[in-house]
Amino acid sequence: MSRAHVTINGKSFPIAPAVPRLTVLDFLRERGLTGAKEGCAEGECGACSVLVARPGVRKPTDWVAVNACLVPVAALDGQEIVTAEGLATPGEAGTPPTLHPVQEEMAVRGGSQCGYCTPGFICSMASEYYRPDRCAHEATDADAADQAGAEHGANGFDLHALSGNLCRCTGYRPIRDAAFALGEPTGDDPFAQRRDQEPPAPVATAYTRDGSTFRRPLTLADALRVLREHPDAVPVSGGTDFGVEVNIRSRRESHVVAIDRIPELRELRVESDHIEIGAAVTLTEIERRLDGDVPLLAELFPQFASRLIRNSATLGGNLGTGSPIGD
Repeated sequence: MSRAHVTINGKSFPIAPAVPRLTVLDFLRERGLTGAKEGCAEGECGACSVLVARPGVRKPTDWVAVNACLVPVAALDGQEIVTAEGLATPGEAGTPPTLHPVQEEMAVRGGSQCGYCTPGFICSMASEYYRPDRCAHEATDADAADQAGAEHGANGFDLHALSGNLCRCTGYRPIRDAAFALGEPTGDDPFAQRRDQEPPAPVATAYTRDGSTFRRPLTLADALRVLREHPDAVPVSGGTDFGVEVNIRSRRESHVVAIDRIPELRELRVESDHIEIGAAVTLTEIERRLDGDVPLLAELFPQFASRLIRNSATLGGNLGTGSPIGD
């Protein structure tokens, strides 16, 4: 079992003495990282989004944007987070930091508006900026004429990446302009280089505070053993429903068991007569790994919730909760 800690913007922080249900959002803000905001506490607005290093689809690591308001900090024991503050390059003593390309484009094109939602947009935009298969093409006159209604820019930016972020200032056009103006990451970009390294491995976690326990077993056998020993325990994968109940309905469980990183539940196999999808494979991973092989699903995914939710939500979780309004 680990001594629970989380890496934020390159620095390690102990999770103690936080209670297991404390959200990543509140954990960050308590440590002075107040860029991420609480707009809804339901995963609807994206004001709280941050980047997490996760196993990649086409590279070892993907920078995945998630709703920090829905993720308990204990679920990121041993993991790596980057906030909007962490994207900029710190300056030398007495000099301001150098803005990240996403921050720079948002600033010069007026995408920040009132600024409340901007850090969330920045993190979602950065996740798309670093998507390994984002492919630019030469802009044409047709692209320019159709830009007002375009969902993809000539730089390959998919606006669905921002579908979970809300702007209250009707500032979508400059935000879109900033997204479509982004180039490719440079060769010395540390976040681009980080994609070629393995993400942090999941660690066995048994974190208890104030009578509440968060566990992360590493195998299916361990998970089943814990659930057998603690029949009141709640298994949680992406937490996109559970997190809302914790925040809005003050749901309090004495025992939560994370199953989202169990290898046996994360397999996706395409056979000649069927496709097998593990219960803990996220919807975004399914979408990108199938890569259009199931046309109906390819049409459905952009309609289903938002990219921020799909980055965490799982088919297994949807079936498990059976909620008529789930995600």
